[in-house]
Amino acid sequence: MKKILLFRIPMSICDFRCHYCYIAQRPVHFQGIQPEFKYAPAEVANALSMKRLGGPCFMNFCADGETLLTKNLDLYVKALVEEGHYAEVVTNLTVSNVLDKFLSWDKELLKRLEFKCSFHYLELKRKGWLERFAENVHKIWEAGASANIELAPSDELIPYLDEVKDYSMKNFGALPQLTILRDDRTSNIDYLTKMSEEEYNRTWEPFGSTFWEFKKTIFGKKQRRTRQTLWSRPCRC
Repeated sequence: MKKILLFRIPMSICDFRCHYCYIAQRPVHFQGIQPEFKYAPAEVANALSMKRLGGPCFMNFCADGETLLTKNLDLYVKALVEEGHYAEVVTNLTVSNVLDKFLSWDKELLKRLEFKCSFHYLELKRKGWLERFAENVHKIWEAGASANIELAPSDELIPYLDEVKDYSMKNFGALPQLTILRDDRTSNIDYLTKMSEEEYNRTWEPFGSTFWEFKKTIFGKKQRRTRQTLWSRPCRC
C-alpha cells in the first residue's frame, strides 16, 4: 500500500442513538442533511488514480452518522476500487438494501472491499436488529468481501458481556475486536470509563483483542503526519 487515505464524509444521518456517541449527545446532532458532491465518481477516481498516487492505496470511508445512508456512496467507492485501490467502509451494518448494492459487484472487486462493522450491541438489542446484523456479516463473507466486527467497550455494556460473547461465538465463531472510546470532555481526552485503568484492563482483556492492545499503545500520544501537496486544500469530493 502506497498511502492510507481517510475520507470523512460530512453526513450526520443515523438510525442509532448510542449513549457513547459524541454526535448523539450534542444539542443539535443528526441534522438529516445529505452532503453535496461536487464531482462525479469517475472524476474522483481519475483524480485519485493509481498513476497519480504511485500505486494501490487503502481508503477508509466514514460518515459522521451511518455511512451507508450516504446517497450514492457505493458508486464512489466502486469507482476507486475499479481503479485498483482497496476500500474500507465503516458501518453499523443495518442498512441492508445499500449493503446489497456493494455486494452485487464483480467478485474480483469484492476481494478488495472490507466493511468495518461497528457492533453497537445495546442499540441492536433495543431495536431487535441483532439477527439482521449477523445475517449481513455472513452475507458479506459469502459474497467474497471482508468484515471486521468491532465492539465499543462501554461501562454500560458490562452487565451484558456474557450475552455479547455467546452471541459472537454462535454467529461468528470468534469474539469481536475492541476499539477504545474517548472522553472528549476531558482536556487529555481520557478513556471513556468510570473505572480505574486496572479495572478497565481486567474487564476487557478476556476478549483477546489485538486491535485493542495496539490502540492502547498509541492512545493519548500525539501523532504527527506529513501533509502532501495533493491534500493542501480540503477535498470536496
